[in-house]
Amino acid sequence: MMKSTDNNFSGAGRRKGILAVLLAAIFSPAAVSDIGSINLIMKANLVSNACTITPGTMNQTVDLGTWAVKQFQETPRGVPPKRFTINLIDCGPLAAGVKVTFSGTADSVNNTLFKLDAGSTATNLGISILDRNKNTVKPNTETIVYPLYPDATNIPLEFYAQYVATGNPVGAGTANSQATFTLEYL
Repeated sequence: MMKSTDNNFSGAGRRKGILAVLLAAIFSPAAVSDIGSINLIMKANLVSNACTITPGTMNQTVDLGTWAVKQFQETPRGVPPKRFTINLIDCGPLAAGVKVTFSGTADSVNNTLFKLDAGSTATNLGISILDRNKNTVKPNTETIVYPLYPDATNIPLEFYAQYVATGNPVGAGTANSQATFTLEYL
């Protein structure tokens, strides 16, 4: 009886053969193609010192009242400011301060004022936002730094809003504007 050699690649020999074929396929010039390069830029800003804005001051309407147009004929050509606050709670342990930016459309006559919205019927009037020291905060500009105290349970950021004349005469009607605020923690 003749003994034949096993050429069907069974067992360890078969595994080596399959591995050799796979390696040849992977590293062959036909299997490697240039698919181009990708430039991936990832950016992040992680903040551990943020505070929580109390729900009652997150979205608020500041009622500036009803005024006679003759009120704007005298200098200064505005009405008394109305106080409003943004209340912060649960500030991070390293929180030192915060700046606020009120974003909105600046008035075309006086860029320190917020322009009245398209639905307003009053004329020659804008709205001014003031910081806690009653200094004007221009639209889309950071405020002064408001200090934060990590152990405080409620930190009110105090602001004011007021109507200011932008020309003569001030025309009667509705006078509304919108601003969105952003907080930058320091």
